[in-house]
Amino acid sequence: MCKANNRNLVQRGEFIYWRQKVAGKRYLRSTGFRAHTKDGWKNARIWRDKQVALLAAGRIDEVEADRLKTDLVTMDQVVRILDEAARIRRVKFGSPSVTTFRNYVGALRRILTACYSQSWESLTLDALTADIAAEYRELTIDSCADPQLQARQAISAGSQLRQARALFSKDLMAYLKARTRIPATLQGWIDEASHHPKKRKYTMPATELLQHTEAAAADLRNTDPELYKVYLMARYLGMRAGEMAAARVEWIVERPSNLEYRFMEIRERTSPELFKPKGIDHYVPIHIGVQKQLLDHEKLRGPYLLPGRTYEERRLFVSGAFAAWMRSIGWDRATYSKGAHELRKLAGSDWYTVYGVSTAALWLGHADIRTTYDYYSDLAVHPAPLAPAV
Repeated sequence: MCKANNRNLVQRGEFIYWRQKVAGKRYLRSTGFRAHTKDGWKNARIWRDKQVALLAAGRIDEVEADRLKTDLVTMDQVVRILDEAARIRRVKFGSPSVTTFRNYVGALRRILTACYSQSWESLTLDALTADIAAEYRELTIDSCADPQLQARQAISAGSQLRQARALFSKDLMAYLKARTRIPATLQGWIDEASHHPKKRKYTMPATELLQHTEAAAADLRNTDPELYKVYLMARYLGMRAGEMAAARVEWIVERPSNLEYRFMEIRERTSPELFKPKGIDHYVPIHIGVQKQLLDHEKLRGPYLLPGRTYEERRLFVSGAFAAWMRSIGWDRATYSKGAHELRKLAGSDWYTVYGVSTAALWLGHADIRTTYDYYSDLAVHPAPLAPAV
C-alpha cells in the first residue's frame, strides 16, 4: 500500500499545520483540521494540494480567502468578524448600537467563562453547543433556593443566553459563514439558547401604584433630595442609569433653535471623562421646575448631578439605593425588576402618547425607532378616535 504523502504537514497540539516556504522563509499555516479526527490528515492533504495549485496559478486572493475559512478561528476572531458585520448593519438599519453589541459580547464572555473556566477568546466555535446553554442554566439557577429566587435566576440566565445568541442573528451569521467554517453543533447552541422563560410583555402599572409613587416622590424631595434627583431624571427626562451616573451640570444647555427651554444634552464626550451613550446622541427638553430642582446648589456638591466620587458609586446609587426605595413603595422586584428604568418607560410612554413615536424615539435616544414601537406602544394611552364632521 502506498504511504500517504504528508510532506510539509506537521502536528502542533491537536491541529495539523502546513509548513510553507515563501521568499526563502518558512511559515506554519493552519489547515483547519484536527489530527485525531476521522479523515483529518486526508482532508489536510487535500487542502494543502489545493493551496499549492492556487499558488502555482497565481490566484493569491483565493488562497487568502481559503486560509480564512478554517475552523481554527478563535472566539476573539469570531467577535471581530461579527463586529465588522454589525458595523455594516448599523449603516443600513441603525442597529445594533455599539453598546448593545458590547453587551452581547459581554454575555457571551460570562457564559463561556462560567462553563469553561478559561480565557474565552482562545476558544473556537466548537465551544458553543446546546449542552453549554443547558449547563449555564444549571450553573445559574440554585436548586436549593426558594421558587421566587429560582424564577428570577431563570430570567437572568435566559436574558444572558438571548443576548449571546443575538451575536448569531441571521444576517450576522451569513457574514460569518462567508469567512469561516461553521460547526454543526452551533445550530444546537442557537436553538437551545433561544429557549427561555416566557417573557411577559410590559404593561402600564396600575393607576394606584402611579398615584402612590407620585405622593412618595413628593415626600422624597424633603427627606432625601439626592434620591429625588434620580426620580426626576428617570421619570421626566427618561434617562438611563449610566447617563444619570455620568450627568454633569454642563449637560444642561440652551439651544439656539429653541431658547424657550433648556435641554439635557446626552452625547458622546471625551473630556473631562470618556462617555458614550447607549443608542444615539440626543437632547431632552427640561421643564423649568425640573431644572431648578436638579441644580439645587445647596445640595449640589460638585460638577455631577448625583453624589459619589466615581462613576461606579453614582451608578450604584441609582441601581441600588434608588431601586430599594422603589421596592419599598410597591414596585416589587419580580414584576418590575429594572428599578429606575421602569420610570424611564413611563416617560417614554407619555412622550409616545403626546408627541408620537418619532419624537419619543428621539428623546429616548433609541438608535432604531423599531425599539420605541416594540416596547413603548403598548404603554401609550391611545386617544379616542376622531368622530366624523357633522
